[in-house]
Amino acid sequence: MARPTCSGCHAIIRWLKTPAAKSMPVDPEKLSEWVTDEPPTGTEARRINLVTDEGRMETGYQGSVLTPGSRSIEGYIPHWATCPKAQEFRR
Repeated sequence: MARPTCSGCHAIIRWLKTPAAKSMPVDPEKLSEWVTDEPPTGTEARRINLVTDEGRMETGYQGSVLTPGSRSIEGYIPHWATCPKAQEFRR
């Protein structure tokens, strides 16, 4: 069985359904990240966006298990964040 690929960059992707029943392309590897709702002080804050198995977007600022108020999220990176041809698909 052929794996789905991005029509722009030809990378292997996975399709998830959003709560609005739309299809969203994501990178195929599932990740687990520790995030906080507020950017940690004294560091350059990196924003994390992951799509859950249910198609919901989980966001936060990268933290660690030791960061006060941090929580663990699991999901997939939206393919538009990593695709070098993403601009071609924007409306």
